[in-house]
Amino acid sequence: MTDAEVKLYVYDLSNGLARALSLPLTGRQIDGIWHTSVVVWDREIFYGAGVMETAPGRSHHGQPLHVIPCGRTQIPLDVFDDYLSDLKQRYTAGNYHLLEFNCNSFTQDVVGFLTGTEIPAWISSLPADFLSTPFGQQMKPQIDAMYTGRSGGAAVVGSPSGQGGAGSQGNAMGMGLGGLLAGIAGKAAGPSPPSSGSTPQSDLIQSTASSLMIITNPTSFDASLASHPNSIALFRSSSSASAEPSVVEKKFEEMAKDEAAENKVDLEYLVVDVGVGRGEEVAAKCGVESNELERGPVVVLFKQGVKSDVLTDLDPDELEAAIVWHIAQVQEGRTGSS
Repeated sequence: MTDAEVKLYVYDLSNGLARALSLPLTGRQIDGIWHTSVVVWDREIFYGAGVMETAPGRSHHGQPLHVIPCGRTQIPLDVFDDYLSDLKQRYTAGNYHLLEFNCNSFTQDVVGFLTGTEIPAWISSLPADFLSTPFGQQMKPQIDAMYTGRSGGAAVVGSPSGQGGAGSQGNAMGMGLGGLLAGIAGKAAGPSPPSSGSTPQSDLIQSTASSLMIITNPTSFDASLASHPNSIALFRSSSSASAEPSVVEKKFEEMAKDEAAENKVDLEYLVVDVGVGRGEEVAAKCGVESNELERGPVVVLFKQGVKSDVLTDLDPDELEAAIVWHIAQVQEGRTGSS
């Protein structure tokens, strides 16, 4: 089953309050606190308390405020399901952050994978727009506090410090928006996903070390590298992504699975399809050039979040030797610092 229509469902988690309160509080008009989900193959898929799925329009968010067509996908359903399984390792309940890694990060990845397009900028840029205001900067530590302890964090957000001397009316409005943000965070997370085999909450907040992850935009790449700074990224051209995987790609995937089983070090194996979504931006960020990709996959090694080596024109044995050496270097550094 291919050639399926892809839609983006858009909800306002503030139920109109952001439109009413944003201008006097932030000096900018913010029309909504946007939550998005992807609808494809009669499934609505979204991120909150992990990756969740329901029939379209049947989630706890109700009916969407906007429905945005994102094109059609030629990706086979079984390939998409495999991709979604990989995403679930990263998009866990424990990794959620209202501003930095949220439902819109998820839909950006999924839409990019399915259609090569992006979600609208007025949705994806909302956190940056909010943080560019003085009020956003004032609220950020309280929002961060919700996700550092995870227990009682919402109560902290509901008690803003009132810094900024806006007067009693401004402070009262700040208190109101602080409580609103706490409520929004709860709505965004939503209920725990229904269990298939009764997955406990503790399993949802596990490390995603040593997993194979497909990257389609710089936000996901940066998040992965921040969580796993010793990761390994394989860049491939969009033409090779649609063809039979090369022997180098197969070896890369094999080593990712082996590392996941052995769990020697905390790293991720990243696959970046240049030409899919914003993969070109990720390649440019890492200094990977298109003429290099014409000769085959390019592998970039990272150590403590910094690019340490770029490998081109590899055969499978050379790739394996390079990764084994990289893991040994990471282990040696970890032992030396302990």
